[in-house]
Amino acid sequence: MKRHLVLPCFFVIFLMQTSSLSARETLKISSAVFPPFTTENYDGFEERLVSEMYDRIGYDVDFRRLSGQRALKMVEQGRIDSTTMRVIGIVKNFKNMIQMTEPMFERDFVVFSKNRNLPIQNWDSLEPYSIAYMNGWKILDYNVKKYQSKKIAKKATQLFQFLVNDRVDLVIFARYSGLQILQNLGITDVYVVGKPLATKGMSLMLNKKHADLVPKLDNTLRAMKQDGSYQKIFDETLGHLIQQ
Repeated sequence: MKRHLVLPCFFVIFLMQTSSLSARETLKISSAVFPPFTTENYDGFEERLVSEMYDRIGYDVDFRRLSGQRALKMVEQGRIDSTTMRVIGIVKNFKNMIQMTEPMFERDFVVFSKNRNLPIQNWDSLEPYSIAYMNGWKILDYNVKKYQSKKIAKKATQLFQFLVNDRVDLVIFARYSGLQILQNLGITDVYVVGKPLATKGMSLMLNKKHADLVPKLDNTLRAMKQDGSYQKIFDETLGHLIQQ
């Protein structure tokens, strides 16, 4: 006579829950250190937002310290699943990547100066001044290449040291990241001046093998903007910089 093993009901439920949890996939996400958006402790605006978005659609995330072209190359090759925020539209330059359409953030490229009254309205307004900007930022390379009086830095803090030491008149940088650097360095006499030179929508890029996740991520981000969770993350990571 065959004997049938009868498992207690609570044990069956436990096994079902354990199986469900173990089935949750972890995605590898590239993340450079670019405070306050990405930080050493993985608690910047982007990292918190990305973690919440993926969690809501049933995925865990594993952030990998990769930046610039290396990160893009690894996502293109499928060795990494997704980037953090990139300018919307850059995906057209890659055959194996797809991008969210809902903006995670709109990044302002602005002018910083010790003279808070400079009449900066657009790129052409920069012509009379000596300027400094980051190496490898294509939007800046393209728009300021015609100007002769410029310095290019490899480190963001170097830009603002140029400005503090009167080696340049202006620094062009991303608004919130620049404000964070000023706060970290204790610099109080440098200001955002004039209007943004450019504003670019930013969102995730994923390898095409995850194309089915894009509409889910877009819908999740819209829901977070509506339910207040997006604003909460913004306030807790970027809000302290608004009044500077």
